[in-house]
Amino acid sequence: MSSDLSTQMATNRILRSMAPAQREADPAGDLVLSIGLNEDRQLIRVSSKVLTLASPVLSALLSPKFTESRSLADSTEVPQIPFPEDNPEAMVWLCQALHFKKRPTDEISFPLVKDLAVLCDKYDLSIALGSWSELWMQKWRGSVQGVDHFPQMLDIVRTRSPKPILGDVQSIETCVHI
Repeated sequence: MSSDLSTQMATNRILRSMAPAQREADPAGDLVLSIGLNEDRQLIRVSSKVLTLASPVLSALLSPKFTESRSLADSTEVPQIPFPEDNPEAMVWLCQALHFKKRPTDEISFPLVKDLAVLCDKYDLSIALGSWSELWMQKWRGSVQGVDHFPQMLDIVRTRSPKPILGDVQSIETCVHI
């Protein structure tokens, strides 16, 4: 074995050992999302079909017009598409929810809901996950935690798309009345 080849093989082993563990929303998925950057980066294997059905934005991104999707058609290995700006925890949670690996009643923190609202707006997932938000909001209805997060909830509603995942201002006000 040549010195160059053994050096390359050793480098590949090191790079693989440094990569984050891959999670699986779909073990037979045809795509791996690389979410976030550096030490926070997460990998999750997903079905591109599930993502395209849930999100018109992801459907466009994964269409043949975009460079990212070309690797789907050209590759013999499962291709990776980077999502460096997205919150890794929220995007992994979102992918698991879309692949039915999460339940709407699973425990969820308000900071995570806030990050999910941003992703739902960015990828137009209000139809796919809109009913989930009603259950999340019920958790805080009449609670001290709901009152504590009231300004942030209003901010999310006011700055997001016409179909915000957390509902409208009235539903937020209802949530926090004790």
